[in-house]
Amino acid sequence: MIKLLLLVAQVSSEASKSFVQFERWVKMMLRMVLAFALKRFREHHFPLQLV
Repeated sequence: MIKLLLLVAQVSSEASKSFVQFERWVKMMLRMVLAFALKRFREHHFPLQLV
């Protein structure tokens, strides 16, 4: 957690272009995590019934 905060501080102190790239990367990772969590939630609570 501390490493992440240091990374954010380091990136934000650099050029704004690299910060935008970092922001895009974070959003992409969050989307992937959210999609994975949603998929797991659906599989767990609403299992596919193969007929």
